Amino acid sequence: MVITGLNRCGKSCRLRWLNYLRPNIKRGNISDEEVDLILRLHKLLGNRWSLIAGRLPGRTDNEIKNYWHSHLSKKQKQTEKNIENTSTVPEINAMESCGTEATEDQENEDATDLNFDI
Repeated sequence: MVITGLNRCGKSCRLRWLNYLRPNIKRGNISDEEVDLILRLHKLLGNRWSLIAGRLPGRTDNEIKNYWHSHLSKKQKQTEKNIENTSTVPEINAMESCGTEATEDQENEDATDLNFDI
């Protein structure tokens, strides 16, 4: 009697079925729509890969997690860094933005308004 193949335990067989052998598993590249959905769901749900996979029929949580860590997490970090760099706007004095300059008398009046009797 000749035995061929690997001696897999039950857990290994179950994971192999869930992640590779099931007939309804999508194979191939993840589409742009799926990438957009993964990004939005990750922002909403965090690292809950099985919940995210539930919204993407035919994709496994393992596949989505691997795709996230190999492709999308770097893109998201770079996007957040770019947003932070472009969102820093210098403060503009209200008087300067109107094109009028405050006189010393106006500045002194404003300063005396802030003095309180204690």
